[in-house]
Amino acid sequence: MVNFVSPEREFTLMDSLSSIIEVFALKKWQWSVEVSQWSVEVSALDTTCILDSCVYLDEADCADIVLESARGKGLGLESLTSGLYELLEHIVYSNQSVLYSCSSSLRIKGDAILNLSNSASKNTDYTFYSMSNNAMASLPPEYCGGKSTGEFSSIDENLIRCYYTNNGWVAGASIQEATLHALNELIERDATSNILLSNIFDDVCIEFLIPNCELLKEIKQAIESATGNKVYIVSIPALSGSVVLSICYKTDREEIPTFGCSASQFLGYATYRSL
Repeated sequence: MVNFVSPEREFTLMDSLSSIIEVFALKKWQWSVEVSQWSVEVSALDTTCILDSCVYLDEADCADIVLESARGKGLGLESLTSGLYELLEHIVYSNQSVLYSCSSSLRIKGDAILNLSNSASKNTDYTFYSMSNNAMASLPPEYCGGKSTGEFSSIDENLIRCYYTNNGWVAGASIQEATLHALNELIERDATSNILLSNIFDDVCIEFLIPNCELLKEIKQAIESATGNKVYIVSIPALSGSVVLSICYKTDREEIPTFGCSASQFLGYATYRSL
C-alpha cells in the first residue's frame, strides 16, 4: 500500500505510520498487535495481502488511562496504521485527561441548535406523538445524553450513547486530515441513518456500482474468494461526495449480511475504503 496515493491523505502511508508510532513512544504507551492474513495476489500492487490487525494498548503512562483496543483493515502496513490511529481515537474518547480540545462559542450562521443535553433535560423522557395512529412514544433520557435509568445493560447503553446523534470522531496525521475525515464520517452516518429511515417510510434510493478500476475489482474478487459469498457495492444519497456500502451476502440468507461503509469526496476512494 506504500505506493497507493490517496486523494484525501496529506501524507504517505509510511509518514503516517511513523508519526503515530512516535506519538505512542513519546507517551510511553506500550502496544501490541495480532494480525489475521488473507494471502491474495493483487497485481496492481504486486504481491501483497489483505490484513486485519487487532491493536492493543498494553501499558500507559498513567494508571487512570483505560487500556483500549482497536482494529484496522487494509493492504499490508495500511492495516496496522489504520488500527493504531483508531486506537488513539478510542484512548482519547475514553480518557478525557488526554483530550486536546479547542472550544468556541461561535456558531455557523444559520445553524439551528437543539440542545437536548442541558441541565434542564437530564432526567426527562422525551415524548413523541404519532399522527398516523394517535399513539404516544417515549424516548428514554439515555438517547439524549441524560442520566442512566438502569433500563439498559451497560453494553447497550454504551452503544446508545455513542450513536444517539450523528457525529464524526477521527484521529489523523494532521489537523486538516483529521478534520476532513471527521466530516466524512459525519456525512457517512447521516447517509446511513437516512437510508434506514427511507427503508421504512419510502422507497430506498440506491445505485449499484460495478468497479472499473483493476485494484477495486481484485479486492472485491479476493473477498468473494475468501468468504465464498457474493459482494455487492452500492452508492446511497449523501449530503456531499459519495457514500458507498459494500455488502457481503452470506450463503445462508437467514443471516445478517456483513457490510462496510465509507464516505469520500471521491467515489473510487469511498469504494476502496468500504471494501
